[in-house]
Amino acid sequence: MGALDARLAVAHKQFEVGFGKAAGYLLAMDEVFCNVEKTIVGDLRDQSEAEDYFPEKDVGGAWVVNATYGIGAGSDPSNIEMRLNMNLSNGLISRETARHQLPFLEDPDAEPVKQLREAMQDAIVAGIMQMSGQGDPTMAAKALDLLQKDDLDYDAILKELVEAILAPPEQTEEDPAAAVAQGAESLARGGIPGQAEQAPDAAGLGLPPLGELLGQDARMVS
Repeated sequence: MGALDARLAVAHKQFEVGFGKAAGYLLAMDEVFCNVEKTIVGDLRDQSEAEDYFPEKDVGGAWVVNATYGIGAGSDPSNIEMRLNMNLSNGLISRETARHQLPFLEDPDAEPVKQLREAMQDAIVAGIMQMSGQGDPTMAAKALDLLQKDDLDYDAILKELVEAILAPPEQTEEDPAAAVAQGAESLARGGIPGQAEQAPDAAGLGLPPLGELLGQDARMVS
C-alpha cells in the first residue's frame, strides 16, 4: 500500500468515527426531542416492507453507532473486487463476508441458493448428455421436443425431464408361446445354464410335447 493509500485509509477511518458520532447524536435527538411513532423503510439491500419505529422503545438510550464502509473503503469497484478476492483466497474472510462487501449485490444471502440451483441444473443437463453419449438418446430427444414450445421456462423443462427420468419403466407382458419356443431352442442346442429351469411347462400351457416342437420322436426326448 502506497503512502497516498495509507493516508486515504486513515482519513476514511476518521470519517467513519466522526460519522458514527454524528449518527449517535441524531439518535439521541430523535429519542429526546422527537419521541413519536414513525414509519421507516430499509436501504437498497433491504427490500422489506415499511415498519413502525418508536425511538423510546427501539433506540432505548443506545446512542452509539459503528459506521464502516467495509473492506473496499475509498477504493473504486475494480480495486474492491481485487481486495476481496485477495482476502478470500488467503482465507482471511468467508465467502459470505465477501458477498456482503460487494456493492453491486442487492441480496447477498440469496446468492448461495441461486448457485446451488444452477449447480443442480447443470448436473441434470450433464446426466442427460451422458445418457445420450452412452447410446440412450431418449431424454435428449424429449428435451429437444420440449424446446420446440414457444413459451419456454427453463425450470419447467428441467422438471419435466427429471420426472421422465424418475418414472418407473413400463411393464411388458411376455408371450408364453414365445417363451416356450425359446426354451425349446435352448435345450436343442445343448442348453444354456439357468435357462432350462426357467422355461415354462409346456403341458401347463396346452402346447404339444417338446419332441413334436423339434420334429423328433417325443420318446427320444427326456
